[in-house]
Amino acid sequence: MLKEVQLSKTYGVKQALCGVSFELDAGELVGLIGQNGAGKSTLLRILAGRLAPSRGQALVRGHDVLWEPEAARQHVGYLPEKPALYDEMTVRAQLEFACALRQVDSADAGPHIAELAERTGIGDVLGRRVGNLSKGYRQRVGLAVALTGNPEIVLLDEPTNGLDPVQIQEFRALVASLAKERLVILSTHILRDLDGFCTRALMLHEGRLIRDLHVREEEQAVRVLRANMALGRDAAAALLKALPSVERFEFVQSASPGITAALLTCGREAPVERALFHALAQADAPLLALYPVRSELEELFLQTVSGDRAKGNAKD
Repeated sequence: MLKEVQLSKTYGVKQALCGVSFELDAGELVGLIGQNGAGKSTLLRILAGRLAPSRGQALVRGHDVLWEPEAARQHVGYLPEKPALYDEMTVRAQLEFACALRQVDSADAGPHIAELAERTGIGDVLGRRVGNLSKGYRQRVGLAVALTGNPEIVLLDEPTNGLDPVQIQEFRALVASLAKERLVILSTHILRDLDGFCTRALMLHEGRLIRDLHVREEEQAVRVLRANMALGRDAAAALLKALPSVERFEFVQSASPGITAALLTCGREAPVERALFHALAQADAPLLALYPVRSELEELFLQTVSGDRAKGNAKD
């Protein structure tokens, strides 16, 4: 699907991408992870045919994005961080315009737009002006535009920025359904957006690919909680071992004497909160705090970045 990717990009003296190399196939939902300025948007713009690389190549279904940009773009749908929409157009007119650009046959445009509207949940706003839509609906319209012509590769640049929690969950579900039949690459600097979501993670740092990680199903299915308990460590260990909803745990440093702090790994749908509360109540030991901590993916990224910086300092 995406083959022989080996890309570098410079802006004057700034190295935005440095030999970023990978290959991706259909059916993958790939998280492109990195801090602001890591090169995520630059990489997506090159793959979308919106920006030329300084060096290297990327083959989209066998077409080089630099030397065969028109042919490559036919296989790619791209949703930039700020969707390029015309506020004065109705949603239907925006999609008709996108169909014309994608060279969708005029006889097929109507049914195609109806299909896109149903899939992205914008059927009830087809007659409204784009400029009057909420942020969530604008993102959905932008995604419908990106899906015009049924591209096999979909690139999404920070697509959940500005959405509320409910809109984020709805958008995640929509994107996950797309990845069942095509390649989806989604960039973000908020790693929790990808927790339990992506099947592969490409980690960028200062323009370099520092990690290419296949996320195992068991890693997608867990969450990590921190529990602060007014209980001794030995008693806490016995209590946690007896809870079937806790898959594993480890004790961490507590800020207060007499308080035991532990990180609990549990299933994403496991009722650990209720079980832990009742167990501690029976032991006459208050549960002082229980809250989610960084995901395993987030922790791995931070450890990798720290290690990368340490190597850089050693070279200096």
